[in-house]
Amino acid sequence: MLSGKVTTDVDINGKNVFFEFKAGKWWGLCPFHKESIPSFSLRLDGNYYCFGCHKKGFIDGGWF
Repeated sequence: MLSGKVTTDVDINGKNVFFEFKAGKWWGLCPFHKESIPSFSLRLDGNYYCFGCHKKGFIDGGWF
């Protein structure tokens, strides 16, 4: 199980997204719209969802 402050970056939609691990998910700024507060979540199984623009999908392959 991941604990403490853990960060990573992932290329999504041609943009490098910086993520921080909190509450069992990775959180970062959405690559699909402009925002200043992270609303984009990425689960450990590769599924992602943005609570701002409601885009969702799956990142295939070993992303982390």
